[in-house]
Amino acid sequence: MCQYLSLDFLNSVSILKSMSETNVPPHRPNRTQTEPVLLRLDPAHLEMINTAAEHLGLARAAWIRSTLLQAAREVLKQAGG
Repeated sequence: MCQYLSLDFLNSVSILKSMSETNVPPHRPNRTQTEPVLLRLDPAHLEMINTAAEHLGLARAAWIRSTLLQAAREVLKQAGG
């Protein structure tokens, strides 16, 4: 069975808290918005990812983000873009 891994890099606790409050701070136009991504991972692959992230002292989401960006840059470099 695959496990779900949500790559939502925002602090979900603070989001839920601010959504429940009546005095929600105004939108900050200079703030970068992120988009959550849902991945299905084999449990063995997730274990390898967790181990690699721990080895580097990173959170799993940070490791996945940096690794995916590194791979994307390499693909685009090879494609001449």
